[in-house]
Amino acid sequence: MSRANLVYLLNDDEFFFSEIYPNLSKSQKMNLWFSALTHDFRDFPFHDPLDKFTPENYQKWKLREPNFDDFLDVILESLEVWSPLDDSIECEKEINQRLGRSKLS
Repeated sequence: MSRANLVYLLNDDEFFFSEIYPNLSKSQKMNLWFSALTHDFRDFPFHDPLDKFTPENYQKWKLREPNFDDFLDVILESLEVWSPLDDSIECEKEINQRLGRSKLS
């Protein structure tokens, strides 16, 4: 995964989403979203890494990636690896609640 692509995604860069992103493979897109959503979970002393999970961001992400819900399901399944909370199940529920997702795995 290109670090530049991660920066473009995090900055919601219009050129990236119109010219580069459509040409990425599904696997590349999945890896990019995984990195974007979890990059700050390892070291978060100054903020809550769950703050990015808002209904507004969720709607924006779904507009950028039609398969976002599928990607998010895969990411949430791996919570035990990167969960900022002690309980990965509680973290998954918290994320889904913050996003306003009806699916609470």
